[in-house]
Amino acid sequence: MAAATSRPQGDIGQRGPKGDIGDIGQRGPQGDQGLKGDKGADGIPNAVKTKICTKKIGSGSSEKWMLKHGTDCVGDADAMDVYLPIS
Repeated sequence: MAAATSRPQGDIGQRGPKGDIGDIGQRGPQGDQGLKGDKGADGIPNAVKTKICTKKIGSGSSEKWMLKHGTDCVGDADAMDVYLPIS
């Protein structure tokens, strides 16, 4: 048997295309429930929570802005939740 002769290695070929993304794995189990938080402070005494907003009344030189509250502000994106004192 003749001795094996070593031959030089050839050039490296081009990189192949990226493979397809595999299937999505199964969802893991739900984690443990966290600890209950501390009790929050009581609300503001002698006050009621409501919404306030501004509404334009009139037009032209008689245009005025008025402060409105409660149901007048339903659907107003700029309305704010506030606490008003009860007398």
